[in-house]
Amino acid sequence: MNHITRRTMLQRGGMLGAVLALDAVSPALAGTTPAGSSARFKAIDAALRGGVSKNDVAGVVAMAATPKGVVYEGAFGKANVATGAAMTLDTVFWLLSMTKAFTATACMQLIEHDRLHLDDDAAKYLPELASPQVLEGFAEDGTPRMRPAKRAIKVRHLLTHTSGYTYSIWSETLTRYEKVTGMPDIATCKNAAFTAPLEFEPGERWEYGISMDWVGKLVEASMGYDLPAFKSMYDFDTWKVVEPPVGTVYGYPPRADEQTSIAGAPARSEVGAQIYNQAINTVMVAKVTQGNEKIDAVIKWAESELEGTLRA
Repeated sequence: MNHITRRTMLQRGGMLGAVLALDAVSPALAGTTPAGSSARFKAIDAALRGGVSKNDVAGVVAMAATPKGVVYEGAFGKANVATGAAMTLDTVFWLLSMTKAFTATACMQLIEHDRLHLDDDAAKYLPELASPQVLEGFAEDGTPRMRPAKRAIKVRHLLTHTSGYTYSIWSETLTRYEKVTGMPDIATCKNAAFTAPLEFEPGERWEYGISMDWVGKLVEASMGYDLPAFKSMYDFDTWKVVEPPVGTVYGYPPRADEQTSIAGAPARSEVGAQIYNQAINTVMVAKVTQGNEKIDAVIKWAESELEGTLRA
């Protein structure tokens, strides 16, 4: 099993997607002088500039503040390696997993109003969780070795990422399972991704994964609305549905004036950098304006170019 803790993930830069664009970059690109720098922070400047010079990152933005206000801000390297756009203090980043906070809040509101309970079996609301399977490994012929979980998945397990579900991006085991079985990754936004097995017993330990995606399903099943509608339509004071105006958009695409400031998120190969830059930027812009059809098209194109190994 590939167990990566939150601390390890932070140390390795896995959670720095909001401030780092990964790729090889020439040391010549690292010479930018940050706008808010001062003599007191030369060590910070040197560390960040060094990360770009050593090709650890393509670009980085950092800020620091005290109760009195901002005391440091710096931008180094490139926001987009393909176009050569420089990293700036107002570069727009794709900040992942922000809907998890809203989803968890919706679930906790239902718990406050006695619609759900932390120690309920999740299968009470989602029958598909009634018989979870734990992936123990693979047979010599590559066939996954499965066994029934010894414990039930509780609502609290899903809310605290202790359910046993993982993400393939940090799990070689689940990545192999997807390849062997043809199960789509959760990043495809397909319901078939929810057929993923557990990698450990519910409640055994913490690991970041699709637990919060299941919480979204839990909220929908409990209230009878899809998650975006539930978040925008429900008045918890009256427990009545508030119909949104016609044309309501669920999402937060960059404004028109932000389009030229979007940072790319390249992988560490020439092909990957080109594809992932296009995929990320297109999803951000097309997510609301053109819907999921364009997103699916971009993902399929990118996966075909990378032979099914689209990874960031």
